Amino acid sequence: MLRTLVEIVSFSKIDKVADQKLVYRAFADVTSLGDFYRDRLMQSQDEDSKQYSFLMQAGYIVQDQGVWKIQPAQEISQGTSFARIEKSQISKILKKPWHGIKHAKKVDIWIDSLAWHPHRGGFIELYYAKVNPSSSGKKSSGVLVETQGLANKKMEYVFGLPDDSAKPILIPDSKENPMLQNYEEQMTKEQKEFLGKEGVLRNMHPVFYLIENDELVFFGHTMMFRLPYRNSVRDFIPDCISTANNPDLVESIFGFVRDSKHIDMEQSLSCRVFFTDAVTTDNDIWLAGNSTESITPHILGSPKPTTFQHYLVQSKEEELKHYEDELDKSAIRGHKLYWHKKDVKRNEIEQTDKNEIKKVRSQYTDIKPVKEGVEFKFDIYFENLSDVELGSLLWINDISQDEKYRLSLGMGKPLGMGAIKITHELYLSIAM
Repeated sequence: MLRTLVEIVSFSKIDKVADQKLVYRAFADVTSLGDFYRDRLMQSQDEDSKQYSFLMQAGYIVQDQGVWKIQPAQEISQGTSFARIEKSQISKILKKPWHGIKHAKKVDIWIDSLAWHPHRGGFIELYYAKVNPSSSGKKSSGVLVETQGLANKKMEYVFGLPDDSAKPILIPDSKENPMLQNYEEQMTKEQKEFLGKEGVLRNMHPVFYLIENDELVFFGHTMMFRLPYRNSVRDFIPDCISTANNPDLVESIFGFVRDSKHIDMEQSLSCRVFFTDAVTTDNDIWLAGNSTESITPHILGSPKPTTFQHYLVQSKEEELKHYEDELDKSAIRGHKLYWHKKDVKRNEIEQTDKNEIKKVRSQYTDIKPVKEGVEFKFDIYFENLSDVELGSLLWINDISQDEKYRLSLGMGKPLGMGAIKITHELYLSIAM
């Protein structure tokens, strides 16, 4: 807590920010983000007539000696590896099992010739699968893929069979590009219920995927799947507060160890501030009344950096900046702190509806909070601090003694918990 506050008041580097690229889905978004999303999945064939074609492709997940890959699908018709099929047609198709995947079946269908569907003031090319032969259609074997969705959804998809002559596409799983981890983390509860907890990571599971600059971008079980932003949150940190070579004030006080080795930078520095345990002499300290009883607070969600409206500086409401924007157009806002709340009572933080808890038990937690007014005592030892370094610590502690302010410590801050006041006395021991 004190390290973070010193970092804020001293304008030290914002260093510990994940470099992971978040994923998003914005196919119905009417802002510029929706335009970015659709432009990555669809390309314009002719600017004048506004004719579009899909850039995503169909394939199958395969596992080769523990390594996950995507085997491209055959062309089901000229230039496309998948086609749409009306849900009303599905019941008429003779379906065969497909590798034990409940929402995928092998089928024989006829592919109609190219059709143009209204889209964005123009048209997008689509192929449709039919159950019965047609004069213009082509008989084809494929895999019927049901992808879940809205109750009024009218279409599903038929993929071409796996193309054994095509080179499998490796799914990256490195520290620099943990695509498998990113896929697992972005799965929703509904997707896990529909696909299973492993999602599409099953042998021969049908997937849509996107290639950009000869590299796999991402994959998913629906056509309009989530995509990683081009930039990470960390990319929006200005260089002057992210890559400065010399230790800043907070690093010089609390120490650091570099994540990677740099020839022109110090690799580590020891901390010069030491904290003892905080001990109370009070006997009655628990909000629930005793040390064995816990309470279930309202859901405490993790931070949502995908809410770029909060995490990036927004200068104009009508021109929201997001992680697809040019880096010089915005920057991260800084540290996220919670507003304090006065006189928070147990009934305001506790979820007492047992039926609600049962619905999403995995999102609730049990805690044993300390009630208000309990005092703890602890010592902070420091050595060889400069006047400026010691002054930054004392400034924060002076603020925390003021009745107008409180610091935030521990769990439950969004609910108003963890508000603390610190009073202190300073003792200096100067070696002669």
